[in-house]
Amino acid sequence: MRRPLLLACLVSTPALAAPPAMSAMQPGLWEVTRTMEMSNVPMKMPPQVSTQCIKKEDLADARKSLPVDKTCTLDEVKQDGNATTGKATCKMDTGEMKGTGRMTVKPQSYEGSMDLVAKLEEMDFTMKQTFSGKRLGDCK
Repeated sequence: MRRPLLLACLVSTPALAAPPAMSAMQPGLWEVTRTMEMSNVPMKMPPQVSTQCIKKEDLADARKSLPVDKTCTLDEVKQDGNATTGKATCKMDTGEMKGTGRMTVKPQSYEGSMDLVAKLEEMDFTMKQTFSGKRLGDCK
């Protein structure tokens, strides 16, 4: 089993989030923090922090404004006020991940979580991802 390759694949997978009530988000430079807990992996993974420029026109398409991997599809998206729920399916070279998520959005921040089941390299995993975003200011 190539565990380092598997871990690299899982760590590099962006947070899988359902689209939020985009009208609540403000465009600008956003800092995104992700944490992940996995079954079958004894080591604790450090949080991942990245930045993302979200433009006004990106807010019309959730795939442009959220850190969702291009190999993922979002389904059964439902909004209730500033909360959104949905399902994600991601197909990768080493397997597939499926999950359900919830996200709550405010103009300057968002937070959410995703529960995932993955079958990668003949191993089954369950994962819990949490993510948060905060607006840092205008895009540079």
